[in-house]
Amino acid sequence: MIRAVLGPFYCKGKESIPTRLFLMVPLTSAILNHVIKIETAKGKGTAFFMRYERQNFLVTAKHLACATQPGDNILCLTFENDVYSEAVDIEHGTDETDISVIKLGNPFYPWEMSSPIVPETGQLLLGQEVVIAGFPLGLEPRHETLFGNKPMPLIKGGIFSGMLERSFEGAASRTKHPQYFLDVHNNKGFSGGPVFATSKNRNTRTTDVHVVAMVSEYFYDRPLGGEATTSNLKPNSGFTVAIPIGKAVEAVKTLLTKSCP
Repeated sequence: MIRAVLGPFYCKGKESIPTRLFLMVPLTSAILNHVIKIETAKGKGTAFFMRYERQNFLVTAKHLACATQPGDNILCLTFENDVYSEAVDIEHGTDETDISVIKLGNPFYPWEMSSPIVPETGQLLLGQEVVIAGFPLGLEPRHETLFGNKPMPLIKGGIFSGMLERSFEGAASRTKHPQYFLDVHNNKGFSGGPVFATSKNRNTRTTDVHVVAMVSEYFYDRPLGGEATTSNLKPNSGFTVAIPIGKAVEAVKTLLTKSCP
């Protein structure tokens, strides 16, 4: 089940920007089990467990976790019975980076962690297919066979459109950092969710799924003036803004350094 589309090469002189044959991203229930719905003091959103150095860390958007401190409880809403788990330690991204990494106490995973979400910090290629997962608009679909009747994340697919240098909206500093722009129509509630992509494993000749970014926000159309609109929502341009997963890896390394005696 492979859909392949041959992308063009955009040439400037003798230079070319690489594109690729992009594939369906084969997400399994074992992978999606790592994506959960959370509630913090700032509201509800999405988070996911990422494996690094044989440990699992909860990754989410900083605008959801910015009020969370070590010792606070995080409510995980995706199980038959809501579960509170203590944030033993937390590392927020810099002022300009909308990402937080949390180390939870007393792991409560009610599933087999046989297919951990592994970060891939390599650069995406233009036109590469990506998938986001999360719990938008308060929706909680359930599938008894695949998910044991606990809420299952919704997924949306698109392509990697490019990378821009921008500052996080709401940051005190206007320092600019890399952000991925995805041609995926985002909705409220996907914030903090993973962005998945695939790579070919040359040793096993299989398709591996990696987390490459975290959903941060959607990009608003800019107001042009003129007649007043009757809409009570900001216009969604259709672009999802995502934070490269390397920022989460940096935060995890800081946590591990702090925990060393």
